Amino acid sequence: MPRKPMCALFRSAQQSTPRQQPLEDRKLYLESLLCIAIRKRVLVTLQFKEYIAERLFEPTIVYLSRRHQLCVAGIQITDLKKPLNNLSARSFEMGEIRNVILTEKPFVIDPVVDRFDGKYANGIICSTD
Repeated sequence: MPRKPMCALFRSAQQSTPRQQPLEDRKLYLESLLCIAIRKRVLVTLQFKEYIAERLFEPTIVYLSRRHQLCVAGIQITDLKKPLNNLSARSFEMGEIRNVILTEKPFVIDPVVDRFDGKYANGIICSTD
């Protein structure tokens, strides 16, 4: 009598894993959106993983941090959570950003990026300079 094949032998071929967008693809997408905003010098709206509120942000540089994390730095125009703490220089890791929306509003402030600053030693992806 022939033996029935066990399900475990064929499990890898039968099971389909749901296709997820890799984290690296997500970072590249955000990186390209932010570099477009920097090149066109327009404000962006950022949403973070933990927060629902949006922040209006003026991106000035995308760089690789000392911990080899992709980061964006610039001027935060508005933060609805802290309305009295506006116009502050901020840096954010791309992994913390959930969504980026480009606006049509041009930059108001144009800060100069010091390319010799130690935090940019691992590389600058794009900047306003």
